[in-house]
Amino acid sequence: MRYFADHYLDVRQPIAIKGRPGLRKSQIGALNAINAHFTLHDRAAVAVLPTGAGKTAVLMLVPYLLSAKRVLVITPSRFVRNQIKEDYVHRPMFLKMIRYSLQILPGRVCVNTMW
Repeated sequence: MRYFADHYLDVRQPIAIKGRPGLRKSQIGALNAINAHFTLHDRAAVAVLPTGAGKTAVLMLVPYLLSAKRVLVITPSRFVRNQIKEDYVHRPMFLKMIRYSLQILPGRVCVNTMW
């Protein structure tokens, strides 16, 4: 099943205006830039946003916009992993924007000789 492609039309991108929750300009810009890149290219890309710009919202929306087959989110620490999980579970704005299933896998450290 192609979950993200199947739910592409469920994605809403409300704009934050006058205290109303929604996407900020930096998030909209990042989403548009990522979408434009993958419209033209198949190679990997890195999106860089400053602290507090809303990277998690972008992370949550990109798989839907690109109709991804699957997504693996790798974080540098358990703290960041838990923070992203909390955003998925508790942000009401995103609950209205997209439907999703969430599974956290137990982490382990791998060294390059294990790849």
